[in-house]
Amino acid sequence: MALIFNNDRNTFEEVMRQIIFATSCSLEEAYAETWEAHTFGQAPVYFGTQSSCCAVASIISAIGVRTEVRPEWDE
Repeated sequence: MALIFNNDRNTFEEVMRQIIFATSCSLEEAYAETWEAHTFGQAPVYFGTQSSCCAVASIISAIGVRTEVRPEWDE
């Protein structure tokens, strides 16, 4: 999964736009994920193969949002 982390540099709108660009999700989903990161410090934004998660994380991190790719479940 690809995670995003809250920061004080990007606006809600910037993060939402980048999530939509990276994942093709709806505005409502991007808002929920951005709100979750803002409120809880992090949020999962994409689930898929490791390579697709890395691609999503790369696109989102291009605006300065810290991202992480890790397994959804501990093995």
